Amino acid sequence: ARAAAMADLLSHVLDFAQRRPLITGLGIVVAGGVIYAAKEMFFPEHVFVDDNKHVRWADDELDGSLKEVVFAVRSAGLENKFKRKDLLSLFKEFSKRATEERDGHKVLTREAFSDLFTRHMGVSDQAVVDKCFRTFDVDGNGAVDFSEVLSAMAFAADGTEKEKLELMFRSMDLNDDGHVSREEMESFLKNMFKIIGKEGKSDLDIKHHVEQLFSTFDKNRDGYLTEDEFKTMGRKHNFLLSEDLVAEFSTMLRTSATTVMLR
Repeated sequence: ARAAAMADLLSHVLDFAQRRPLITGLGIVVAGGVIYAAKEMFFPEHVFVDDNKHVRWADDELDGSLKEVVFAVRSAGLENKFKRKDLLSLFKEFSKRATEERDGHKVLTREAFSDLFTRHMGVSDQAVVDKCFRTFDVDGNGAVDFSEVLSAMAFAADGTEKEKLELMFRSMDLNDDGHVSREEMESFLKNMFKIIGKEGKSDLDIKHHVEQLFSTFDKNRDGYLTEDEFKTMGRKHNFLLSEDLVAEFSTMLRTSATTVMLR
């Protein structure tokens, strides 16, 4: 009955539009203006959560730094996730390290990224450094821009456990062969604990626990964990080394992003 009523109403509207095209046209214009005004009132395209000036994407009067920040926020899809003053402060620090420009935007080169991780965070395994770089370099262009750093920070805070397990697996897979070996897991965990400031676990402890994990979850005993085996391990929270390794992986991402900007 409701569908029939709607069809009858539509028929009358179309009939009226044919007989009174000018009035109908004016009605459409007015309706469009009302819809646009309502959108601007209730769903404005603000960039920042405390944006009193209501900066829009199309604002041509933005200064250089704010324009870069707005571009980064939009590229990362993180509207209204950060405060303006915090972003400008972070971008200022990022700019001190991002000495190169690509397509008009400041970027952190692989060499600069590697230097930050080895000197300031004590990461000794270059394969881990390279993998961290590739994790941040989402578009794979060989450099890390401000939007990619923001994306890592947001993912650390808002990513689901499933998403973090998937990224953790890819991060541990240092040679990108689709599997994680004992050696890869040991190296990744040792350096992860360094990054987040938990260096109380000895290399021997880590090696022992990795052996236990593999003996439990490497079902076909081939010496490698597949992504499915790794996710099973993660869902059971059977990491042995930590009460919540997923949370510590999130801390690693957040600490790494902060180091890129503030060290």
